[in-house]
Amino acid sequence: TATATAPEPVVKTGIVLVDDFNRANGGLGSDWTTIGNAPVIATNRAQGGAPSVNLRIVYYAARHHTALTSASQEVAFTPIAATAGATASLGGGVFLRSTTGGDRVECAITDTQIIIGTRISGTATNRATASATSVTSARFTAVGNVYSAYVNGSGSPAVTWTDSGSLIAIGSTTRSVGIIVVSRDSFGSVTRGSGVDSWTAQDL
Repeated sequence: TATATAPEPVVKTGIVLVDDFNRANGGLGSDWTTIGNAPVIATNRAQGGAPSVNLRIVYYAARHHTALTSASQEVAFTPIAATAGATASLGGGVFLRSTTGGDRVECAITDTQIIIGTRISGTATNRATASATSVTSARFTAVGNVYSAYVNGSGSPAVTWTDSGSLIAIGSTTRSVGIIVVSRDSFGSVTRGSGVDSWTAQDL
């Protein structure tokens, strides 16, 4: 009599990316590709550089060389004060569901808010915001067309946004993930939004 055997369990595999930025000051390194202006490492964190005089706000972004392999994605990080000119109100954070050219969904943390936004053809648009103070860690997910941001280890999202208009594609062209930081120069005085530390990204 034949004996039935149980099917082999389905094991989900995926990519996990990690960067603590604990290395010499300067560029992010060979694992990263700049999109526009290049973030810099300063005292073991990624932060904005020094823009030209009297540019109002400058965004610095980079994607990890390794793309994720699934449509469901997560990026987490620790906000950290910039080493000089720290101005948390300028924000800083992460992105996922990005094309290699930089169309993406972002999550930024300021001193008072957590913001989900899109950047399409270089134009940034806030899509959803919520109050958030004293944020020590943040996690940002994309599942289907729903984007959710969590803070300080909470299992409930602080803010969500549903991309009902399919502004960002879901598929093989939007698997890049990365960081975004901010600087501002006012007649030679540079201020910087929060830096990024303890960055991780993974397939869900």
